[in-house]
Amino acid sequence: MTNYKECIQCKKQIADEASFCPVCGKPQKADKVINPLQENLSKGMIIGSLIFAAIILYGAKSCVDSVFSPSTNEQKQVLSQPDHIIPEIGKLYKTKGGWPIAITTEELEHALTLLKDKEAFLKLIEQNRTNLLKPGLVVYCDDVKFPGMVKIRPKGQTDGLWTVIEALEPL
Repeated sequence: MTNYKECIQCKKQIADEASFCPVCGKPQKADKVINPLQENLSKGMIIGSLIFAAIILYGAKSCVDSVFSPSTNEQKQVLSQPDHIIPEIGKLYKTKGGWPIAITTEELEHALTLLKDKEAFLKLIEQNRTNLLKPGLVVYCDDVKFPGMVKIRPKGQTDGLWTVIEALEPL
């Protein structure tokens, strides 16, 4: 036997277990009592998630700090030096860490213009518009555009990212 309750909006009789009114469509509030243990668990998960996010952002900030060290910053100011390789499409390379990566050439150019502004660069990372390349990845060269941009794709993956030619070294 089904028990009924009154819709909170149109006052029609609806089934007790209904989560919304079939007549007016209004969602019905659950009448269940929240167990204090569940409430604390939910709060704990929220706090844990915030701590995790802070750790990730701190890690990204530390990585960005290393990119902005004086010696590395001087390297980044000269993006196309004659002693750098010109990658061949379809060939495997190994990545050098700390260089910006992005989904499009436009986003990469934007990231490169913000390298001297650490706060702005961190915002791009927070917005998932750029990130920093990890060292030692084996990647394919999928495309080369000048001045000095290369589309790389990790071995075994189908999608690529754009970075600078200086981020690659021969295997």
